[in-house]
Amino acid sequence: MKNLYFDNLPASNTRMLSFVCSLIGLMSMLGVQAALPLLDENLNGARALTKGDQLSVSSGVVTREWTWTGKGFVTSGLLDSRSKQEWISKSSDEVADWKFPDLTEGDAKLISLSAKSSDDEGFTSQHLEVIAEIEYPQTGVTLKYMIWAYPNTPGLRTQVWLKRTAGAGVAVGAQQSAQDVMVRVVEGKAHRLPSSAAEGKVGKGHDVTNLFGSKSLEFKIEGMNHQRDYKVMASWWDTGGGKRRVQSIEALSMDGESKVTVVKSSKLPSWRDKKMPATVSFDIPDSVRVGDTVRLKIKKENGVNATISELWIYEKGDASKAPSNS
Repeated sequence: MKNLYFDNLPASNTRMLSFVCSLIGLMSMLGVQAALPLLDENLNGARALTKGDQLSVSSGVVTREWTWTGKGFVTSGLLDSRSKQEWISKSSDEVADWKFPDLTEGDAKLISLSAKSSDDEGFTSQHLEVIAEIEYPQTGVTLKYMIWAYPNTPGLRTQVWLKRTAGAGVAVGAQQSAQDVMVRVVEGKAHRLPSSAAEGKVGKGHDVTNLFGSKSLEFKIEGMNHQRDYKVMASWWDTGGGKRRVQSIEALSMDGESKVTVVKSSKLPSWRDKKMPATVSFDIPDSVRVGDTVRLKIKKENGVNATISELWIYEKGDASKAPSNS
């Protein structure tokens, strides 16, 4: 690489070079973002296009624009081509369309940006799929932002996933203990069988209090530490009469976009068959852990209603430091 010497440059050239350097410095201070990877993908009228720090995705009916801010993508415009109505964000304090405290903190790094035709492996019709993968080095979190544009439809579908990196650093304020984890009942009513109930004679020593719902039960688990893994255990029993109960358990992200069946359809043991309550266990999947909150849904597949007797959550840690049972 050649060295540049300015001693013999004309004064006007020197001033111009000084102006260019000052402009570059000013752009740096103002946080002007680098250009996005070039995209120009079409599918039957749906289109994904980049220009500078702008991403535009259209279904042919609506067009939405995002600006890359260095901390994520933030919506900067929306146009309905039928009514010609256009919404433009001229000034906003937001730096991204998502906000997950202690997870998406600090500057972001755009790992990749791509667009292709997809049918989600046959689960839906053909659409244009745009995926941005973004890393947050400060917290060790990778975020995937997905946009689906179905040709000639009046809307776009967006979805967010977050993934933790093992051993990654934690943002200030993210440290939590097992005592911070809370389990809240969102849907369900408590019911206690009378002491004279026949179930009490079959399941001696078992408390016959349970939670029930006509179609499902729902819990919200809050306050988990995103550097830790968690296991859930639940017990259930087919009490009462009527149709025998069959249930499953689903873990969901708070927005409901990501869901995983963690316990498949299971026939509950019945006191009528002189069976004791059964216990099921499962790990909380990373794919539904957006932030520190997860939803659990106990779903009735068959029977009079959905029911559960007990629910525990365990934070995985160092087994050598586990309390004794004495």
